Parts: sequence; structure tokens; C-alpha cells
Amino acid sequence: MDTNQQKRKAKLRTMMICLSDVPEERIINHQNGKRYLPVTTYDYDQTNEKDEDFKAMVSLNKDENAKRKTGEKVDRIYIGSGKIWNL
Repeated sequence: MDTNQQKRKAKLRTMMICLSDVPEERIINHQNGKRYLPVTTYDYDQTNEKDEDFKAMVSLNKDENAKRKTGEKVDRIYIGSGKIWNL
């Protein structure tokens, strides 16, 4: 197989995240001194009217996941959105 045929098509994601919407209690302070935020992205079936391909939200924690599994409504914390670029 030709090396050009073996190349995979890459996708690049660009996004803007609103840091002021991130609740301080959702940030994980790691023992290495760094701070992390678990983020989940959701791809739209089609690009929306703002030319965005996906949204970003703070990942659900253990308690929220348990509530969601029982059918209880859990509010998501949306922090941004972005575009997928085919390279």
C-alpha cells in the first residue's frame, strides 16, 4: 500500500471555554499541585446556526451520574462550544 494511502485523515478541534462559568468546587486539585477540570464534549449531527460542531460541558460527577441513571433530571454546566476541522 502506498504511504499516501496509509495516512489517516486527521481532525482538529478548536473551542472556547468560559472559565467564569466553571464552579470552583468542580475543579480537581491533584497531589502534583496542578488543577484539572473533567470535560465532556457532545458532537452535533449537523453544524448549528453558529457554525459550531460540538458543545463542551463539565463532566457529571459520581452523584450526578447516579441521579441521571434513576431518571432524575440533572442540570448540565455548559462551558463552551467549538468547531471540528478536517485536515
